[in-house]
Amino acid sequence: VGTQSQVDLFTSLVLFAPRSDAAVLGQFCHELVVESEKSQVGFVSVFEWQPLNQFWQARVICPARPLHTVVLEQDTKDKLLEDMQEFMGPDARQWYKEHGIQHKRGYLFHGVPGTGKTSLVQALASHFEHNICHVHLTHPNLTDDSLRAAVNQAPKKSILDF
Repeated sequence: VGTQSQVDLFTSLVLFAPRSDAAVLGQFCHELVVESEKSQVGFVSVFEWQPLNQFWQARVICPARPLHTVVLEQDTKDKLLEDMQEFMGPDARQWYKEHGIQHKRGYLFHGVPGTGKTSLVQALASHFEHNICHVHLTHPNLTDDSLRAAVNQAPKKSILDF
């Protein structure tokens, strides 16, 4: 719980359940996490990594951005979409698993500010119904361990933006 970038970190939470149904607490916590990470159709959830306390903070829910609104050569856009669709498909996932490789993909978008890099990420997240997770690499409290934690703790179905 907090405002702006200040956070009150609570370390204890006490939940009670009947002894005969103690498993309901684990199920309840699992459902909370699943619901918090779910993307809403027509919207993109944007999270920001807080390196000091090492957690993803929900920042905003933005309307989905259609890909056709992003100014980019159609050939480049088509190649990117095709690559992402193939990568996210079940065959690729299985191939990576069989070869003991982490199922991750990276893209480097470059250009001066205002040329559409963030808009492209938002449109891709919208198209694939993913969240966007921002990590500010210049944050003074970001360490190698904190960056590793950010990647490992990112919500499912997310595009990480550095």
